[in-house]
Amino acid sequence: MIPKIIHQIWEGRTEYLSDSYLMLAETWKENHPDWKYEFWDEKRIVDFIYNYYPEMVDIYFDYQYNIQRWHVIRYLILYKMGGLYVDFDYECLESFNKYIPDDSKCYFAMEPKQHYHFLQSPFFNNALMATPSGHPFYLCIIDYLKGLNISYKGDKYMEVMTSTGSLALVNLYKKFIYKDTIDFFSSKLVSPFSMNEVKDYIEGKANEGLLEKKMKKAIAIHYFKHSWLINNCSESFSNHELPYTPISELYKIYLQYPLICTDSQLGSEDSLYFAIQSYSKDGNKFSEDALYAGCPFVIVDNPSVVKSNRYILVDNVQQTLQQLADYHHKIMGTPVICITGTCGKTTTKDLIVAILSTRYKLVHTHGSENADLGASLTLLQLKPEHEVAVIELGACCPGMIRELARITRPNYGIITNIGIAHLNGFGSIEAVRHSKCELYDYIRQSGGRIFIYKEDVYLQSAAEGIGQISYGESNDAFVFGQVVMADPCLIFDWGNGEVRYTVSTNMVGEYNFLNFLAAITVGVFFNVSPQNINQAANSYVPTNYRSQWKKTLFNELIIDTFNANPTSMQAALASFYKLKANPKAVILGDMLGLGPESLKFHAQIIERLNEYCFEKVILCGDQFAATNSAYFCLHDVEALHFYFSTCPIKGYSVLIKGSNKIHLETIVNLL
Repeated sequence: MIPKIIHQIWEGRTEYLSDSYLMLAETWKENHPDWKYEFWDEKRIVDFIYNYYPEMVDIYFDYQYNIQRWHVIRYLILYKMGGLYVDFDYECLESFNKYIPDDSKCYFAMEPKQHYHFLQSPFFNNALMATPSGHPFYLCIIDYLKGLNISYKGDKYMEVMTSTGSLALVNLYKKFIYKDTIDFFSSKLVSPFSMNEVKDYIEGKANEGLLEKKMKKAIAIHYFKHSWLINNCSESFSNHELPYTPISELYKIYLQYPLICTDSQLGSEDSLYFAIQSYSKDGNKFSEDALYAGCPFVIVDNPSVVKSNRYILVDNVQQTLQQLADYHHKIMGTPVICITGTCGKTTTKDLIVAILSTRYKLVHTHGSENADLGASLTLLQLKPEHEVAVIELGACCPGMIRELARITRPNYGIITNIGIAHLNGFGSIEAVRHSKCELYDYIRQSGGRIFIYKEDVYLQSAAEGIGQISYGESNDAFVFGQVVMADPCLIFDWGNGEVRYTVSTNMVGEYNFLNFLAAITVGVFFNVSPQNINQAANSYVPTNYRSQWKKTLFNELIIDTFNANPTSMQAALASFYKLKANPKAVILGDMLGLGPESLKFHAQIIERLNEYCFEKVILCGDQFAATNSAYFCLHDVEALHFYFSTCPIKGYSVLIKGSNKIHLETIVNLL
């Protein structure tokens, strides 16, 4: 039977669901009060594919056009769950309950005859479909999609229609043996107006009497918005005549101009401008600026900005950049090491780069470029002479690591640790753990290997079934070591086999020991000599205010202001407490992104400060202020500037730590 479920999808990566579409969606709910309504956004769509159709993941993301993915997901959902799928440009006038006489069949909406007068067979669409779960025709569709090989030429309309759209369904229907299990909603019932009639009505040219007569027989109206075709940028349907550039052709252009820029002001004569679009910025609007800056070509996804053959039109710029990076990476075949974790991932990445670069030519993500854009740009830097890529993966919500692993295809992975961070995106520590371990999931499925801290019980349990290269304090680890001292800079021993080495670092905090040990383990595994490993570790100097030690005229500073979360804050305070220097002062800024429980985590830091009894404590931020502690607290860094300008401190060892957006680094010159 067909379950009473209405499905609608809207990926929403760069475009909000409009009020007009929301109003049309309400008509389906109002006319079907006894039906369940299921809304599918990007996260839910991707989760669904990974959970129920893992064999379809690469197929799904390799489609050149977004609409192909949106077609495919509706087939997958209906095969698994059943129900009624309807596009957002459909209005419901009446309940469908009595128009599904046999709910063992699947139903499709017929197109108006004006749309297929050139075809002899019935022509139906995929904008309105109803089916029981597991229907054999949907299994036929899925099997067809698994074996489909698409040769893209740039004709978006036909490539979509014949691969995943209505023409593909009609062709499958012709060959389907069990046609008696398929039925159709007549066009008079669900598509009473043709596309041209809808257009004429919008422009005030329609025969309203005729339209009203047709509407009396209908239970639904299809408005044929074709947003996938005109890209929501024009009311004109002529834009779809512009050719779209396939990845294979774009790659040839990239080989001539291998530098990528996403800032129009940084364009040059040997770079391609990719007009990345987001909710807050539309890169298409700056494409002409990029041409003036010298870019030979600009890659855009809004047909209305195209003015010459120097504009390369694609379906979605960000998706295209990812596909181009993947295309290039497959050709290069370069091994990839990916690093993620709650704390220390950037430091670990930088240390791995420092050690491996003594022997190998490599590319790596810079700074904290740890989202999909940074990963794609790093892969596109690969050249034949590069022997390894080192890529940092960051996440602020579930699914991000899984997506980044799909883009980067790592052969090796490291999770530095898992702690409390970004809870406003993740929701819980369990969600943080699950998301970070998505890297392990990819490595397990692809047959790669991981570098893992041997004493981390949770990571060990999550790593079951994966090849491991371990590091830790115990001598049976592949690389083992111990902290010698950290007062303030870290000194530690490490070994692999019988020989032990001592490293004196330029980084403060014993909490950085495992970051060094992880990087050394990677170096040993990749056959970097102990001498080169030690030299790289000894000479590494942190930047961007990460665990930096600085002596000023008046104080000795430990600056760790790039980021802060409860895990890293607790570790920094514990390490600072162990220092022999006195007196000690701590200047702490709010830890941002912790969600509803933020106040609780800030209160826990207050409790730890109470235990340590530092000589001076200065707090900064609304969250610390909300704890109502006895410590001196200012609401923002501007107030902190004024305070230190009038009340300077001298003769202290000072720990400065807070989230990057608090900008505590700006007070360094006042201390």
